[in-house]
Amino acid sequence: MRIRQLVLHNFRDFGEVTAVSFVDPRTDHVRPVTAIAGPNEAAKATVLEAIDALLSYAVDPRHPKPLIHEAMAGGLVRLELELTASDLEHLYQQPIPPDAPRSRVLKIEVGRQGVAPQVPVREWSTLLACLAPRGSDDAPFTNAGALSSLLLSAVSRMRRGGDLHGGLLYFPGLDDGDGQPGTAPATGFTWATAPDARPVAAADTRAWIVRTSVDELRSLDAAADGGRRAGGHDGWQAGDPADAGSDFGGVSGAATGTGGGAGDVGAAGDAPEAAIWETQALPIFGVLRERQRPGAVIAIDQPAIPRSPERQRRVINRLRRVAEDLDAQVILAVRSDDVLQAFAEDERVVLG
Repeated sequence: MRIRQLVLHNFRDFGEVTAVSFVDPRTDHVRPVTAIAGPNEAAKATVLEAIDALLSYAVDPRHPKPLIHEAMAGGLVRLELELTASDLEHLYQQPIPPDAPRSRVLKIEVGRQGVAPQVPVREWSTLLACLAPRGSDDAPFTNAGALSSLLLSAVSRMRRGGDLHGGLLYFPGLDDGDGQPGTAPATGFTWATAPDARPVAAADTRAWIVRTSVDELRSLDAAADGGRRAGGHDGWQAGDPADAGSDFGGVSGAATGTGGGAGDVGAAGDAPEAAIWETQALPIFGVLRERQRPGAVIAIDQPAIPRSPERQRRVINRLRRVAEDLDAQVILAVRSDDVLQAFAEDERVVLG
């Protein structure tokens, strides 16, 4: 499962048409890792919130999130969700024939506009839409194509015990009390206390969309396996000695503040963040790997990536490995220009 593009039209801080693309134009393939940056913190948070709301609408249209109601009142949001060959096999519950397309794109479109969507009728099978006419209280145009129905059925099977595949793991950012996400100072590992996060109850372990904090996810995993991770070891460390915590502090001495100056790997200024990455961030990916949940989208608002350039490179390389090993797409909203420079140029999306 891959997010190809998010389009926002006259919605919140976005103007006429803003297209946020997650596709490498040279290959037409979705980038495994994308860092969203720009001076407008609320706009970056809106991108992740819209992804969450539109995917939630696709699998639970009877309980739309506030962003969906907001778009129906004014504005338009559209998500292009690429379903890979692996996703399609889960949807159809059978191998994809050799001559069949290896991927399909589901368009999820919600908002207010004057006419039916500008989509040929032959493509309505891949369209999930609820569009209110502009300047009128008439009933909205709705369409639930066959592809969206297949996705809904597949998610229902997962909830009943079928193999987990795809979905969204969303870590909202902080709210400093003014109702605007993403405006609080980036201190430490900010996802851990996100107000929009909620504890992951046992019933949620098979949820297609998990909206939580790293602390809660780690607690759930420790309880589920009898505390095997109580000593701070996650699925990465257990499964791959090369992924020992030395890259993230702890055994390297960085977590205790030992080492050289501010620019060194063991800099004291990076110690809290390094320790948090080791004890909180890595278990997320261990959970996904051990539960065999490939194809997920991992959306992270305000990750506290260390300031040291050396440590930044290690963290970002680890994120790339996460995307490759878990067949995942990682999307981060970052606030620091210094951190942004650590990503490859083709991994960056800068909002105006």
